[in-house]
Amino acid sequence: HEMTDTAADATSSNASPPQPRRRRARSKSSSVEIYVHLETDHVIGLVAAGLWRATAAALKPSGALHHVGSWFVHACGTYSDVLPSTSTVETLILGAFPIIPALACAALRDWRKLQYTKELTAFYAHVDPSELVKVRPTAEKLARLGPNAPAAKKKHFQTLARRHGVSPDKVIAEAEASGKPLPPLPERSPATPWVPADGRIQWGILGTADIARKNVVSMRLAKNAECAAIASRTLSKAQKFATDNGGIPKAYGSYDELLADPDIDAVYIPLPTALRKEWVLKAAAAGKHVLAEKPAGSSLAAVEEMISACEQHGVLFMDGVMFMHHTRLNDVRSLLSTGLLGENIPSRVVAAFSFSGDPTFFGSNIRVDEREPLGCLGDLGWYTVRFALWLHEYKLPEKVMMVTHRKSDAGIPTDCSCTLDFGSGKTATFDVSFHQTLRQWVELAGTNATLRIPDFVIPSSTSEATCVVERWGVTEKAITFRREKREVLITKNCNQHACMIEKFSQLVLGDDTKQFKEWSTMTLRTQEVLDALMASAKKDAQWVRLQDTPQ
Repeated sequence: HEMTDTAADATSSNASPPQPRRRRARSKSSSVEIYVHLETDHVIGLVAAGLWRATAAALKPSGALHHVGSWFVHACGTYSDVLPSTSTVETLILGAFPIIPALACAALRDWRKLQYTKELTAFYAHVDPSELVKVRPTAEKLARLGPNAPAAKKKHFQTLARRHGVSPDKVIAEAEASGKPLPPLPERSPATPWVPADGRIQWGILGTADIARKNVVSMRLAKNAECAAIASRTLSKAQKFATDNGGIPKAYGSYDELLADPDIDAVYIPLPTALRKEWVLKAAAAGKHVLAEKPAGSSLAAVEEMISACEQHGVLFMDGVMFMHHTRLNDVRSLLSTGLLGENIPSRVVAAFSFSGDPTFFGSNIRVDEREPLGCLGDLGWYTVRFALWLHEYKLPEKVMMVTHRKSDAGIPTDCSCTLDFGSGKTATFDVSFHQTLRQWVELAGTNATLRIPDFVIPSSTSEATCVVERWGVTEKAITFRREKREVLITKNCNQHACMIEKFSQLVLGDDTKQFKEWSTMTLRTQEVLDALMASAKKDAQWVRLQDTPQ
């Protein structure tokens, strides 16, 4: 961006000399903007900006040093006006100022790593065997490990030691040779959560399905994640996927090999629903955090088993509902809280999510065979049910009903209409289908107005997403209807897939088990509603009641 005085100022008889042109240099690692004057005798100011760009990342971890560095930015942006006689040497010195706190940050990090290594060595040398059985929830989460404690402790030790820059191999070998249990690491302070060496969660993907490709891109867009490995049932297929998708560093010829990689923190599992439980259980046992495709499982019992395993091993489980991470959803909640529709929770929710499959789709796609037993309800209805639960703050409906209009040759539902009754006159009605044109809209109807989201599952653009609030009236003698109000809410610049990966990685970095529980509860309640809907369909669309449980 360039800024110059206006022509009127430049030609005025009382005008001061034209100000120099400015260029704004923005650090990729910081929101701070630097304005450096481009004057002939101050070209060296560019060096100052370059030095800041190079050191902004080093300043970022320390809030205090960041504020000190901000003083430099202010001085660099205004020195030509305040100190018009500043010499080139003085400017260079000013530009070199941020190197001092940057070096301090680097030295502090090295000192902390050295101290941790010394403490760890001392801990192993002097640990009292009687202390080995004590539980340290923050470091090991042993309270829920049960009979799997030895293997889980070893895996967790490997992960924590690697994240602190300490090689665990020698200590583990000595512990195994002596026959003694592996001691826990010193407990980490909650105020200083661990951060991987490069500040990013290392992701692995189990399976090379097409749906995995979008999350490879999302992992690269996320600021705190990296796609580090891909696994398939054959090595050649994994290698081809890695090459075709920008060069994923590691490729494995089996899922077990990837889960055994100590460098992997989290896994994305896009495997078919009927196969997913086995690999979620194995991933949890390997200490990997799990992001799974939806529907989460074939049944509520399967999902409860998966989430229980993740809780036992202290890892996060989240289902891949992308729109939950779009900032538009927060905007909608804020808008509803104003009472614009007349009710904070509108009494009517109507939604549709569908696409029209061709003969090839119905002949070979896994969504219409036994690998996806919930059919269109699991593939599309998971989103509509989740939106209704989100609107009602995850309170379960009192009763549900589903009509199955069509099924595949394998008996899998492909066209359904559903109703959720939340009591007090509040309902959510939706249809999901593989037989109709593409639709993905939801409408909330209150007493004063309606709110409509035309693309609530996947926005038509990452640059902006909209929702529309409307109110209609009736003209005299009801000859016509007129629109009395129309407001469009626009949410800009949000890639919900990347936001999902960032949110997941942020939760892992924060190690907040309370939030782990919140996300698993969302999954459980969504699956519970789907199970009830399937039960209703089997009873020829009879109402099925749900017993709500405390959140």
